[in-house]
Amino acid sequence: MSLITMVSHAQKLKIMIILDLTTENQLYIQHISDTVRLLSALKDHLEEEVRTSFISILHKKINACIKIGYKRNYAELRDLKNYVENWYGDR
Repeated sequence: MSLITMVSHAQKLKIMIILDLTTENQLYIQHISDTVRLLSALKDHLEEEVRTSFISILHKKINACIKIGYKRNYAELRDLKNYVENWYGDR
């Protein structure tokens, strides 16, 4: 069993809140690759409420990458967004 499957719904929501609050933080910007890996780990384990927050955060993170010029992280986040929207049927 993957460790990520043991993360509760409430814990996932807390992760989403923290990620949302750190979008403009300079320390976050320096470690955006870690955020990309965390979001990637969660992508297959999203309940509807968490998924809505997840996609919203992806949009914010994508915009932050565009703003600071992180092309690799932008591409990875865009691919994650497309994956989640296709996997769960969100548009």
